[in-house]
Amino acid sequence: MRSAGVEVRSSSRTSTSIPSYPAPPARPHSALKSPYTPLVNDLQTACGRGGIVLDYGCGSGKVSRRLLDAGAAAQVVGVDISTDMITLARAQTPQPAARFHTIDSGHVPYPDDTFDAIVCCFVFINVPTREELRAIARELARVLTPTGRLFIVDSNPAATGVPFPTFRSGEPGRGYRDGDERKVSLQIPGTGILELVDRHWFISTYEAVLTEAGFTVDKVTDRGAQTVEDVGSQAPIDHPPFMQITAHLQDHSESTIGAG
Repeated sequence: MRSAGVEVRSSSRTSTSIPSYPAPPARPHSALKSPYTPLVNDLQTACGRGGIVLDYGCGSGKVSRRLLDAGAAAQVVGVDISTDMITLARAQTPQPAARFHTIDSGHVPYPDDTFDAIVCCFVFINVPTREELRAIARELARVLTPTGRLFIVDSNPAATGVPFPTFRSGEPGRGYRDGDERKVSLQIPGTGILELVDRHWFISTYEAVLTEAGFTVDKVTDRGAQTVEDVGSQAPIDHPPFMQITAHLQDHSESTIGAG
């Protein structure tokens, strides 16, 4: 998912209802050999198996399918601003408990307090401005239940410029400022090198925009690669390529600490 825009509309817009499906049987997480395995584990630990999960910036639905295959959610709603990606997600996702929607300017077409958990994978690094980050964070806060959890997975800014066997984010030896554009090189099997551009955001920026939107950041975790293809001969990895941010909504007591 690319930029979500700053025009996040109010929840008075027509909303979509979610049908009920039984929770799928859990599968061993060891069978999910992907960088998302820790995310699946953490989400299931925090929210159980019966929750409704929003996959914000779902792309082709890869994370949504993994969550359902692992039994980490009863229902998953994937949203993305790309119509092509949503068409692909629908075509590649056979589970009836998955629904996919194209969204306009980042607005999620569901009522307040709908989702028990939200996953947001490799979205923030594709957002060009702080104001757009703030708008996304506010919209995620709106649709998350008061007891829900937000999980963000992104490139680890500490690993910028570090070459990995299948990818590199940023140029080695270059210092990046907050919000700088960053060249990304991906090795696509059978195709060659794909060159992209994303954004280098400091972890403090993630924390700031989430806090402004009403979240409390629980932890920021470095995530190493989970497959032999990503790890290659690097053991241990000094700069894990990914990071995961876990957050929850502030309750009233948290928001008033230190006030007055």
